[in-house]
Amino acid sequence: MLLAILVLSSIVPTVILKPAFGWTGTVFIRADGSVDPSSSPLQRNGTLYTLTGNISSDYEAIVIEKDGVVLDGAGFTIQGLGSINSVGVQVEGRLNVTVRRMRVEAFEYGIVANRSSDIDVVENVVAGNLVGILFQASTFNGLLYNKITDNSDGVELHASLNNSIRGNFLGRNTRAGLSLCSSQNNSIVHNSFAANSRNVDPCPDLLNVWNEGYPSGGNWWSNSYNGTDVYRGLYQNLTGSDGIGDLQYAIDVTNVDRYPLMGPWTDVGLNITVTYSPQVSFTFDNVVSGGVLIVNLTQTGKPAPLGFLLLGKPPAYYDVRTTANYSGSVTMTLLYSDSGLNSLEEKNMVLVQWNNTTENWENITVGADTIHNLILGETSYLSVFTLIVPLFGDINKDGVIDIFDAIQLAAAFSSTPASPKWNPQADINKDFVVDIYDAIILSSNFGRK
Repeated sequence: MLLAILVLSSIVPTVILKPAFGWTGTVFIRADGSVDPSSSPLQRNGTLYTLTGNISSDYEAIVIEKDGVVLDGAGFTIQGLGSINSVGVQVEGRLNVTVRRMRVEAFEYGIVANRSSDIDVVENVVAGNLVGILFQASTFNGLLYNKITDNSDGVELHASLNNSIRGNFLGRNTRAGLSLCSSQNNSIVHNSFAANSRNVDPCPDLLNVWNEGYPSGGNWWSNSYNGTDVYRGLYQNLTGSDGIGDLQYAIDVTNVDRYPLMGPWTDVGLNITVTYSPQVSFTFDNVVSGGVLIVNLTQTGKPAPLGFLLLGKPPAYYDVRTTANYSGSVTMTLLYSDSGLNSLEEKNMVLVQWNNTTENWENITVGADTIHNLILGETSYLSVFTLIVPLFGDINKDGVIDIFDAIQLAAAFSSTPASPKWNPQADINKDFVVDIYDAIILSSNFGRK
């Protein structure tokens, strides 16, 4: 019986979830301030227009025809169908409009500002479009703190001047993160460019501004910047690192980022989220002075504590520091891969941080979303982070799952807490009975250490 138990394994079905599109059609904010149609999920309160549900459209989802309004997505999604000439949010010939806090995906153009000024596009997620955000013949606008990923072109500027592109994450865009055509004198600072086919497609001979001087610096160019950070200072000639690369980053013969960052910039303020990659971000309670978040991702580090395994083959260690000054807590959000994880391991996965004083791993986990493969941890300082899972089946706690654990499970088999032979360590799945399900877990991990 015992041998039969040890060779059993479990099969976990795969479930594919499809998001609901929500309300379908085009919503207009008319010149008189009315919402048309009134049945759409857009609520008006003076000049503030707030989404109350998702919208899908095969043409234009939201069209703004009035100046001086704020469109707040409240975290809802504007979903396209991939149609030609489709637009998520259309702003044409307008002044003083804010578009914020929404997800825009699967359009030909995600968000468009055409012949407009004083338009702020703030804190949106723009993904999976042909062009994420387009400024056309538009001046003095702000593109601020957006996450722009997985488009063909992340951002395009056509004949647009004096705009501020600041604090955005532009990643995995298949043609270019930022495309500039007949556009100059735009301020492009403190953005993060990561894993784009091309970070910038520039306008030849047209000058844009790529840094704010020292020590504020320029942009983070991720792996496309091969410089080091050994020196500091205005001329990068003083010994000591400062989070700014020692060599400038050339965009083309005309445009240069003189102070390229060694990681994403962290702005001053409360509840500041810094995205290192589509998989990893950090939220600071209170940033007192801005600086650079530096993450060194490696595959080697301290071993897992006794009774645990490092997640992944090879594992991922995140060695994190910042030149910013902050107070309060820091929340790390990590997108993990569930490949090779069973449901019990995923449920009990732990985000840990290395304490250099005690020389131990500390559990900082505060929550997890196993549907979207997210785990969150909270800490008051930065060091090395990684993921671990319990070594399920190590009943005698000797760091290896072997025949001695199987013997103890067999001795406690079929017992409950009221039984004389009850062994709580043999109740691997913690359902208050030692049975075939515990034996399956032990057999699937047999030999692991």
